[in-house]
Amino acid sequence: MPTLTHKAFAADCNSTLTVEAESGVVTGNFVIREDPNVSGGRAVYTPDGSGTFNPANSLHRIDICITIAVADVYKIIGWTKAPDGGSNSFFMTIDNQPTTPATWTLPITTTYEPVEAPLKPTLSAGQHIISIYLREDGAEIDKIQLQGQSAPPTCNSGLTAEAESGILHAPFQIVQSSQASQGQAVQVADGFGSFGSPNLQYRVDICVTVSALATYELWGWTVAPDAGSDSFYIQLDGAPSTPAKWNLVRSTGFEANKTPLKLSLSPGQHTVSVFLREDGAQLDKIELRLTGNAANTPAPTLTPTPTATWTPAPIPTNTPVPAQGSTTGPLYVDATNPRYFSDANGQIVYLTGSHTWSNFQDNGGANPPPAFNYTAYLDFLQARNHNFFRLWTWEQSRWSVETSDDQYWFSPAPFKRTGPGVALDGLPKFDLTQFEQATFDR
Repeated sequence: MPTLTHKAFAADCNSTLTVEAESGVVTGNFVIREDPNVSGGRAVYTPDGSGTFNPANSLHRIDICITIAVADVYKIIGWTKAPDGGSNSFFMTIDNQPTTPATWTLPITTTYEPVEAPLKPTLSAGQHIISIYLREDGAEIDKIQLQGQSAPPTCNSGLTAEAESGILHAPFQIVQSSQASQGQAVQVADGFGSFGSPNLQYRVDICVTVSALATYELWGWTVAPDAGSDSFYIQLDGAPSTPAKWNLVRSTGFEANKTPLKLSLSPGQHTVSVFLREDGAQLDKIELRLTGNAANTPAPTLTPTPTATWTPAPIPTNTPVPAQGSTTGPLYVDATNPRYFSDANGQIVYLTGSHTWSNFQDNGGANPPPAFNYTAYLDFLQARNHNFFRLWTWEQSRWSVETSDDQYWFSPAPFKRTGPGVALDGLPKFDLTQFEQATFDR
């Protein structure tokens, strides 16, 4: 195989960061074809039957010269078409690096779609050569674009931001829409594919500015045309570490959809990242909505709440430590560290306590069971600086320990036991039309 080393060419070197593939030097089995539907009216491909190569062969390549004005780390996006699984990859190098060309795998599409290349080089100011080699015949490329990564995105000044104002990482692209608030939205085109787990490269990063320490809900205006195009993944400032699934209401026009995120945010800039889950879903804009702040936080309850700090806590002892303050619910997953909860003021809250085994019911070996003194239980928790107890997600009326045949009874239940008929525990069946007030009094 001929050596892969080849020199840059000074003549006809592109001066912009978006470059047509046909502007390069096209050799071997690569050919230029006319296509009125693509940028510049032409694209480059290898016809079916040209062969498949592994490793790369330098006789069959495209050398595209591009002039960099500012040294930076650059991401490379190519607009490609890959009609089937035997025509969906290239090899590539930048300035002959790496010495073994990187494999650039493409999503199978029948139209040209933006796809991020596997290389993200640090480039000095000056001319550079991007070389694309034949790997599988039938793969096509229309153009490439370099995107500098060091400069931070322009941050929107308020809580509402257009999706197209963010940094789009391929395959997300801006689309025109008369229904969108500013005439544009972002989407991944139908046919790119769907992802059961998030690919962190396929995203839009949108910056918003928060002026007040508070708790916020995040909303987005979306189009979700069908069951295969009705979800994204989403993060705020990198939390949660695995982006949350955001299910959308199906619609053919833009509708407001609440995301699963509800976070405590400090004043300053914050980044909302929306990731591809299902192609075809569109995002017009996002909005942070205030749900709680210092001005409207209810008065603290009598139960003190110890709070965590960002410095490592000492090893706890058996001696109770006075609480560092008090707060009230609801609590939210913290934006900075999802292992913690925050109150409406953004204060970290450390939960410590226990559970009662039977929610708000009495529990014991007799029927009826002895009454449980909840007031004394709360006093017990407070005296030891505990601040919560956990409830079960279901209620029961009786259970037994099979090894000893011990019977345990629970009372009261949410519904009255009037019958007719007898339940499995030997007592009258529940009447699901009548609530048992004693349960709700607790």
